[in-house]
Amino acid sequence: MTPIKINTASIEDCNEIVSIANDVYFQTEKEFWKEGYYRISEKECLQYISEKKIIVAKLNSEVVGFVLAGPKSKNAFEFSMLTTHFSQQKRGIGKLLVNQVIENAKKEGFDYLEIEVLTPKHWTHSQKEFLTKWYTSIGFNFINTFSFESKYPTHTKFLKCELEFKLYQKRL
Repeated sequence: MTPIKINTASIEDCNEIVSIANDVYFQTEKEFWKEGYYRISEKECLQYISEKKIIVAKLNSEVVGFVLAGPKSKNAFEFSMLTTHFSQQKRGIGKLLVNQVIENAKKEGFDYLEIEVLTPKHWTHSQKEFLTKWYTSIGFNFINTFSFESKYPTHTKFLKCELEFKLYQKRL
């Protein structure tokens, strides 16, 4: 079996990243968003790539997953948009990407790694429950909850339901 390669995204990866993100998030979060919402634009993707904040997983030179990661504060490194193409899920790619984020954060001297999991405020979403259990199983601890609107006020027009972030943190 061909090994998965993990590295920093290049400009050539942008279209695949945008396509995977928007396909996966549209399917898994379809109850959250009204028509017209997108998870990441090409412009945002290119900006993150220029800042070296996207790590990709490739199989035979094709992007099959990615994660957005970088410094949050003096002590904390954060990641988000951990995404794996539908055809490659449940193969350990997410874990490979998170392990790379942990390695990068440690190498850069951060004390904590943080992830914000977007969840519905008034009901349970099976994919989000799976993620929160998975993050807990790999050493993340729940810290607090805060509203989606407080972080992304311009995106509220796309909401189908009230959303909140659950912040998880892991000591490195």
